[in-house]
Amino acid sequence: MTDHKSKQVQEISSDTTNLARKTQERVHFLNKEAAEMTQVIAVLTEISEQTNILAINLLLEASRNSENRNRFTVVLNEITQLSGQTVIAITEIKERVRTICNTAKESTEDISAITEVIFRLQKNMRQKNTIKGRKKNCDEH
Repeated sequence: MTDHKSKQVQEISSDTTNLARKTQERVHFLNKEAAEMTQVIAVLTEISEQTNILAINLLLEASRNSENRNRFTVVLNEITQLSGQTVIAITEIKERVRTICNTAKESTEDISAITEVIFRLQKNMRQKNTIKGRKKNCDEH
C-alpha cells in the first residue's frame, strides 16, 4: 500500500472513530434522559395511587351520605376511569422507556466493538508502515 493510501485509510479510520465516539455520547445522553423519564413515571405512579386512595375515600363518604350518593357515584366512576387510564398509560411508558434503555445499551456495546475494530485496524496499519519503513531503510543500505 502506498503512503498516500495508508494515510487515507488512517484518516478514514480516525474519522470513523470520532463518529463512533460522538454517537456513543449521544446514546449516553439518551440513557440519561431515559433515567429521568423513569423518575417522572414514578411521580405519575404516585399520583395514580393517591387518586385511587381519594376514590376509596369518596366511596366511604358516599356510603355515609345517602342524599348525595348519586353525585358521589358519578364522580367516583370518573375518578376510577381516569385512574385506570393513567395506570395503562404509565405501563406503556415504562415499557417504551425499558425498550429505549435496552436498545441504547446494545448500541453502546456495538459502538464500543466498532471502535475496538478500528483501533486494531489502525494498529495493524502502523505496524505495516513500520515494517515498510524498516524494509525501505534496509534496501537503501
